[in-house]
Amino acid sequence: MKHILSALLAACLLTVGGCSEQHFTEPPSDKPLTILSHAKEPTLTFLDENWQVAVTANSRAVLTDMIRTGDRQLIATSQEETSLFLFDLAEGKSRPLLELNEGLTALAFSAEDEQLYVSDIINDQVHIIDYHKNEQLGSIDVGEAPTDLHLASDGTLYVLNERSHTVTVIDSATAEVLRTFSVMERPVGLLEDGRQLWIGGHGPFGELNNRIIAYDKETGQPLQEITVGLMPVAFFKQPDTSYLYVLCHGDHSLYKIDTTENEVVDRLEVGHNPNGMAGNRSTIVVTSLDSDTVSVIDLATFSLIHEEPVAPGPYTIVLEESE
Repeated sequence: MKHILSALLAACLLTVGGCSEQHFTEPPSDKPLTILSHAKEPTLTFLDENWQVAVTANSRAVLTDMIRTGDRQLIATSQEETSLFLFDLAEGKSRPLLELNEGLTALAFSAEDEQLYVSDIINDQVHIIDYHKNEQLGSIDVGEAPTDLHLASDGTLYVLNERSHTVTVIDSATAEVLRTFSVMERPVGLLEDGRQLWIGGHGPFGELNNRIIAYDKETGQPLQEITVGLMPVAFFKQPDTSYLYVLCHGDHSLYKIDTTENEVVDRLEVGHNPNGMAGNRSTIVVTSLDSDTVSVIDLATFSLIHEEPVAPGPYTIVLEESE
């Protein structure tokens, strides 16, 4: 009997998640949803098309990042857990996907070749995962404490390394490190807009940062800087417009920047200690950790159109789009 139990346990460990599938209340499926993770408790919140809470679910752990990979499927990381998690929204099921290690932070996904990129602050690496086969293809050494990833449309992967204050540039087709360059101290948030790489962050200890800096993608040289609010931490930009949106959690505000003139053209106050931001062609959604709210901003008017109270510590956001 002991041998049978041991064999079953070994099978569970080898087929990660096979013995630990969990069910949750299926969210509505007839309309696209906004999906939130929470930094203060293991919860997923689903907002309906009117930006109101439709249902909440157990997220198994406090999640660090989430990304949509297919038809109503999400992959998530947690710094405290050793595996990636898969959430199947259509089936109302979640399970561990692939065993890696603790310290997993950001995610990027290439739908074209079904490869998933996972940053790891314990080993200072980016892991490459074949999503279709559910297997690790390899790992790339990067800077210290990689906390953010951005996969550009040309296949270039940008890795923001918080402790070494650097960006590692990777060719995702070959998994080759092309270059590494220095950026501001304690960087947070990055976005490649087709021409340059924007970086935000906290700045040196005792000297809080209120600038975003654009770096040359090829040389890493600073090209320009724009003064915004305290501690800019997240960016959003539509590819076909000149407007860049910058979230600053030090002064609880969202800034609208005209990148043709490199100047702030508008500012909007949101909830207290905002950290997460996602957008589409009509809307930006912001999560605020300390006011436990979600702010919905209309892009056409740059005005707050809804504020929804949610569970404590709303953090990462995924916007489902209409098919």
